[in-house]
Amino acid sequence: MNRLMTTPAKKFRIVFGYLIAYFLMGWIQFAVLMAAMNILFDTQWGNLTYLIPFASLVIVCVVGFGLMIAGVVKTKQQAGAIGAVLVVSTCMLGGVYWSIELVPEFMQKIALAVPQSWAMSGFKEIISGSLHFTTLLMDTLALVGFTAVFFLIAIRGITYK
Repeated sequence: MNRLMTTPAKKFRIVFGYLIAYFLMGWIQFAVLMAAMNILFDTQWGNLTYLIPFASLVIVCVVGFGLMIAGVVKTKQQAGAIGAVLVVSTCMLGGVYWSIELVPEFMQKIALAVPQSWAMSGFKEIISGSLHFTTLLMDTLALVGFTAVFFLIAIRGITYK
């Protein structure tokens, strides 16, 4: 990042370049996951018309989160430490490691403050086939909000030295 900041490129172009690269990498990883789970476990992923745009939004949100961390910290070590703590704790809170229904109600309310809970809810709607439009819309809007906040913080955090 420091070397990029010495170029005449604008912050927006740097962030957009990272977004495209990591978005493609995220989709490659997700496609491999989908294929492997389909082959090994005969997993069905629901309606792809809904899954592809929703998964794309989740990937953009994750990239925004990473760029936000990169824009806030000063060193790679800080990014690794803070990123790991934030990712693991918010995944626990958001229902990635276990169903959110297993935790007390007050924890379920707190979980609404992390994007993982909205992503898991949306994936559950799509994969289960229930596709309640209002639930999926709320999940999508929440993720769009998180994504916007992450990218705004990332762009503000990137400084020229």
